[in-house]
Amino acid sequence: MIYDRDEQVYQVPNFVVPRPSGSFASDESLLDVSIEEEPFSFTVTRRSNDEVLFSTKGSNLIFETQYLRLRTSLPDNPYLYGLGEHTDALRLPTSNYVRTLWARDSGAVPEKQNLYGTHPIYFEHRAGSGLSHGVLLLNSNGMDIKINNDNGQYLEYNTIGGIVDLYFMAGPLPFDVAREYSEITEKAAMMP
Repeated sequence: MIYDRDEQVYQVPNFVVPRPSGSFASDESLLDVSIEEEPFSFTVTRRSNDEVLFSTKGSNLIFETQYLRLRTSLPDNPYLYGLGEHTDALRLPTSNYVRTLWARDSGAVPEKQNLYGTHPIYFEHRAGSGLSHGVLLLNSNGMDIKINNDNGQYLEYNTIGGIVDLYFMAGPLPFDVAREYSEITEKAAMMP
């Protein structure tokens, strides 16, 4: 979690999405986090094979009261899924793609549009290792998520506010990532 010193920038309140209360020793984690201070960047790797899952190296983190930009590098032609309710293909495009998360109820389900639910989580499956992971940016502000491959493959968050509140789900299987996500956000209420 990265937030302003005075905590004046909006954060999703605990009563809306309760933060997980459990913790365990860092040596039990399936993931490692390394931080570089100058220039600031952080990298999340999978311990079992040193695979980089999320890295902000080589990009600038912009953190303003009404704008946030965070970029991570990705492997070439990644297998990405998620990013809210939308009418795009299940596997997300990896070139010149923008997913806008702004909840709305669209009649007639138009193509290539977001729908009612905005879930800023993506699942990534790594074909080389056969392992999957997920990344959730817990932020309720309107945002564009860009996926492109100019000067290297990347995924970039551009939000109109909020803080960097990231959750990394280690998987290693897609089912495990979905279970870990539901432990963070809790299960949705059943409709009557």
